[in-house]
Amino acid sequence: MVKLRKECLKMEEFAFAYDYAPHAIHNLCMDLIKNFARVKHILKQIVFMVKTLKLLHLLLQLFDKLCLEKFKKTYVFILFTKTRWGTVFFTAQRASIVKATCAVLPGKILNAKLNIDICDELKALVIDPAYWKGVAAMETLFMMINSRLTYLEGDEATFSAVYACFVAIKYHIKTLNRAVMDAFNLGDDDIEQMMTLFHHRFSTIYSEAHGLAFVTNPMFTDMCSKIAAKFGKDFLQVGKCSINQHAKAALVRLSNGNEDLQRSYFSEFAMFIMWPIDSDYDFNDIKFKPSELWTLCDDWCYGSIKGPLSALHKNLAKASGGKCNHKAGKCVHSRSCARLGQAKIKTGTAILFNTKQLDRQIAATRDTKFCKWLQQLGVDNGDAAEEEPLDKEEDAAGGCIEEFDRLDISGDIDGIANEDLFDKEVVDEGNIFN
Repeated sequence: MVKLRKECLKMEEFAFAYDYAPHAIHNLCMDLIKNFARVKHILKQIVFMVKTLKLLHLLLQLFDKLCLEKFKKTYVFILFTKTRWGTVFFTAQRASIVKATCAVLPGKILNAKLNIDICDELKALVIDPAYWKGVAAMETLFMMINSRLTYLEGDEATFSAVYACFVAIKYHIKTLNRAVMDAFNLGDDDIEQMMTLFHHRFSTIYSEAHGLAFVTNPMFTDMCSKIAAKFGKDFLQVGKCSINQHAKAALVRLSNGNEDLQRSYFSEFAMFIMWPIDSDYDFNDIKFKPSELWTLCDDWCYGSIKGPLSALHKNLAKASGGKCNHKAGKCVHSRSCARLGQAKIKTGTAILFNTKQLDRQIAATRDTKFCKWLQQLGVDNGDAAEEEPLDKEEDAAGGCIEEFDRLDISGDIDGIANEDLFDKEVVDEGNIFN
């Protein structure tokens, strides 16, 4: 397969593209790990701590006992794995939660004179303030990125939210706080490199339809004006040319060669862009999804364009329901998987997914806290909406992630090979388009 992809690229007639926005966000997370030495080193330190504690059973028992005393419950470590989306954040988050327990382990062993062997490197690691600052920085950096990934995986994510979530990721990178930058030894050149990686990953899933959906969603009009006032209009392009030009290119494709219809589309699109949303009663109630707003808007003003845009906004942010619910596979017990054939596992997962469709209902409104926060992106810190990156479903997903024992350690942190943290990417994965 790798050889085939190389040959396709050499022909210069094909391009690789993803059809699933969360996949591109996951790849961005892997890019940040691969290209920034401090981020990679801290992740290796977390993996080393988790693996070492898991291998020493007496030490793990003491850890569970201290967790019960402090938190009234036990915590299971989450081990980072390159095949599970979001684990880089969940790993750092869980390590940050049990920071107080891990830090007192060496002292408890010494004071109680317990016969528990704890290696010097682990002892030095858990009492090192710089390490825990790095863990907190990992959590801060990847929390905002992972929250967009999880939102786009959900059924309620609209098609226009793809562009908006990538703009929010770019905004997050641009406004990284000083504590995170100091923990990772980041400078202005490093931020520019992050932006380059971000633009590359966004280009793997972007189409003109994303731009058209974004600019015709009244919910993000105020957000665009605030961000443009803060960083300039070019910031909203996310590595592309003018969004309006991309939107017009999408309208040309929708017109299917009909010049009269194309002129009508352009005229009504210009009317929507220039008309103040506050004075347009068709789009005042932005808590409704854009497909509903365009369906109910005035025929006299938007008679030609309302039908295509309503259909466009009804597209899902995800590629397919099966990909969106890839986590359903975890409900098929791993011990059973070891004894079942591949076909039976696929059948079991498909049955589980199909049964969940019966309970799934898509709301006509979007009044979640995440949507409200996304809408107010760009507000000055004094008036900014409270960020709530984790909803109940995502928080539960962190607890359901199984521990993976695929990473081996050979004595110390440096024994963790880079290949265990991420795959060597020969060429971009994705679908081939001519």
